[in-house]
Amino acid sequence: MRSFEHVAQETVQLVPSSQPCCVARTESLGRVLELLKQHSHSGVLVCDDRVLAGIFTERDALKVMTRQADLGDAVERHMTTLPSTLTPSSTIGEAMFKMARGGFRRLPIVDDRHRPLAVIDMAALVHYVDGYFPGAVYNLPPKAMLCTPERAGA
Repeated sequence: MRSFEHVAQETVQLVPSSQPCCVARTESLGRVLELLKQHSHSGVLVCDDRVLAGIFTERDALKVMTRQADLGDAVERHMTTLPSTLTPSSTIGEAMFKMARGGFRRLPIVDDRHRPLAVIDMAALVHYVDGYFPGAVYNLPPKAMLCTPERAGA
């Protein structure tokens, strides 16, 4: 039987991931929003000559809408630059830590030249871990209690 520590040391290559949707820095916001809608993506990777330069996610799209930005603007004006990434040799534990610490729902997996290979999301990680520990995952309370509401004991 595997322990969580063992599974956490497996590489992210074992977790199902998706092909990255890449756009150029100069792509218009309007076109990027169309791509997100058309392909049901939650984000795109912004690349310079196939090298990752930034990421534009649904959160960025919401900011754009609240600011009423010009849809003709280049996506580079609204992307997150230097996004956190993983490599194929990154562990599941590293991926979960980066996502939890940074509040990310997805991370790009890049090669040694920083070219995008795939995108992994938290749901895929949880589903993978769940395959080993279904009882532990399915029995979690709907809301985590970080502290007890009342003092325990006498």
